[in-house]
Amino acid sequence: MVSLTDKGEIFNTNNELMGTFRGKLIKIGNTYR
Repeated sequence: MVSLTDKGEIFNTNNELMGTFRGKLIKIGNTYR
């Protein structure tokens, strides 16, 4: 499991980059979750 305190990337099932996360913020497109 990836710690949300680390920077990372989110990929969909087609291995396309959907978004990135840093800290506890997950950015997908222009929205933060």
